[in-house]
Amino acid sequence: AGETVTLADIEGPGVLRHLWATIPPMKPELMRAVRLEVFYDGSAAPSISVPLVDFCGAPHGRPVSLTTALTAIQEGRGFNTYFPMPFCGHVKVTLSNESEASFPLYYQIDYTLEPVESASYLHAAFRRENPTVMKQDFVIAEGIAGPGRFLGCVVGMRVLQDELFAWYGEG
Repeated sequence: AGETVTLADIEGPGVLRHLWATIPPMKPELMRAVRLEVFYDGSAAPSISVPLVDFCGAPHGRPVSLTTALTAIQEGRGFNTYFPMPFCGHVKVTLSNESEASFPLYYQIDYTLEPVESASYLHAAFRRENPTVMKQDFVIAEGIAGPGRFLGCVVGMRVLQDELFAWYGEG
């Protein structure tokens, strides 16, 4: 509880190939409190800082069985990512439990040490607006510049029901 553990602290150059972690099922607010961070080449600020469950593709802190081209969640508790994450000189991967509940953690990180001419760092951020603001767009990607590719995002919407109206997400 409240602890940050270093999962990898690797001198490079190289490429992170696969990250696997498993944690027991927990309440959504506890799942959201498990934060993955990745620091490239001595940067003080993380280039990835996202709840683990969201990074793997499941919003709302509710992991479900899911398989995509780059992520997988088995039985709602085994989290896998296959994003290639090159680094030129050093990479540090941490997992923080920002809750007051303790839990066991099992993990594995697969990587290769190899020449990397220029690292195309993977960046991921978590942004949330709850509830959304009426008549104001929620912007997913803004101000992105330079070379690179947008790999996607996870968008989760929760319906706020009242006695007169319920929207189920169609349309």
